[in-house]
Amino acid sequence: LGMLGGASAQANPPLWPPSVTIFSPDMNMTMVQEQVDLAWMTNGKQGKGSPFGQFSTSHFAFLFKPGSYSVDVPIGYYTQVAGLGVSPDDVLFDGPRGPHVPCDYDPQR
Repeated sequence: LGMLGGASAQANPPLWPPSVTIFSPDMNMTMVQEQVDLAWMTNGKQGKGSPFGQFSTSHFAFLFKPGSYSVDVPIGYYTQVAGLGVSPDDVLFDGPRGPHVPCDYDPQR
């Protein structure tokens, strides 16, 4: 591929950095949940005196291909969650909570 207006050609699909994870509905949901939980433990879990991840250098992007997912996705600092469907109805979370931001931070803990 040649250069167009000085821009270099990029792979399609792009070569995502390790901080980006793309999930599909045919994946093992236990493994999906484990990856999401790891991000929460890094950048979201609240603990004594200060929320974890508030000043973290770790970033996470979870991209979900169209379909249904039986997972809960707690969203912490520097964590993005996006559905890749054309319509918002193309990605469905049927876990008890789906994507959510737990808001139980108490600075006195």
